[in-house]
Amino acid sequence: MACSSVPDREGTIKIIPSADKSHIDVAATVYDQPLIFMLDTGAEVNLINMNKGLKDIIAKGNTKTRYSFIGENKVVSFEAKTKVDELEEQTLVFHYSPDYKSNLLSTRSYLSKKIIFNFKENLIQLGSKKEPCTPSQRFRVLRKSLFLIRLSFSNQKIWFLWDTGADNSYIDLKWAKENFALKKLPQSFSVHAGYNASKNVSSYVELNTTLEDNLISGTFPVIDLSGLENLSPDIKGVIGLKFILKKNWFFDLDSKKFCTF
Repeated sequence: MACSSVPDREGTIKIIPSADKSHIDVAATVYDQPLIFMLDTGAEVNLINMNKGLKDIIAKGNTKTRYSFIGENKVVSFEAKTKVDELEEQTLVFHYSPDYKSNLLSTRSYLSKKIIFNFKENLIQLGSKKEPCTPSQRFRVLRKSLFLIRLSFSNQKIWFLWDTGADNSYIDLKWAKENFALKKLPQSFSVHAGYNASKNVSSYVELNTTLEDNLISGTFPVIDLSGLENLSPDIKGVIGLKFILKKNWFFDLDSKKFCTF
């Protein structure tokens, strides 16, 4: 993605953390309807579970609507004047289907050349002139919404999807089999795998990684991530919220480098 296509936004978004740290939310108004959205950096689009007020607005023909597909789901897409917390009002595209139970806000809704995710103060700061740390680790932006970060595991550089919409972190099944001895879980379980899909998890790997010279050890459930190959064949894992919340993160989209603090 060319840097010139990234907005140079400024402003602050308050983060509303969940008690169990399984997700984080933000407040927004859509056509003056106050709503809470889960902040999902692993989502390409904005999803909405419309309330009666929004349904009435659309029924009156006050906004452009069209039908499209996300995976196998037929959805209604519409444009709406939206204000994300303290940011300036903008027109965003939302996708609606009765199957969706939550409101999701993608990164493209607040993408800026400089983004600070300050989880200690529960803030997202855009366009900050003061850098909290010096970016030195590479990341990539896919489709103007998805962040891929590169971490080292067992002397290998691996690309992970940086996903606040996933509570846990996962390693791709095929890649894990090729590089590690898998361990069996005492009991298998199902995990959410995007757009109402779920996958079974029955094994895991124990991995260490270094992030900004800090050693981080963790248990990574192994899951089939082949569905992410359409985004990039380089993706070998997902970094979820429980891992992400260990640090504050600064992403510089000009240099395509990040740091933690």
